[in-house]
Amino acid sequence: IANASLTVEEDPATTEATLNYVHSLSGDIESNITIESLDGKTVFTASNVTFPYVWNLKDNSGNDVPAGHYKAFVKSESLLNNHTGASVEIIVVRL
Repeated sequence: IANASLTVEEDPATTEATLNYVHSLSGDIESNITIESLDGKTVFTASNVTFPYVWNLKDNSGNDVPAGHYKAFVKSESLLNNHTGASVEIIVVRL
């Protein structure tokens, strides 16, 4: 497993969360994002994304997620079958 790190620029996030992902994989990479509430419920997923990635704080149905703590997971795989992943907490505040 290659090294990777995931960070979020906005802390707390009020309108969007910009995710920055750094990894040591080379070649063609496919990255997927999953965002979960703290109780483990998936609220958002996206496939084959590029970074930085801006999450608009909406679920997959287009509804605003409620204020609270979320965890973003990124999993990446290269065509060479190498893989890596990272996670970061996102705090959402509604003003």
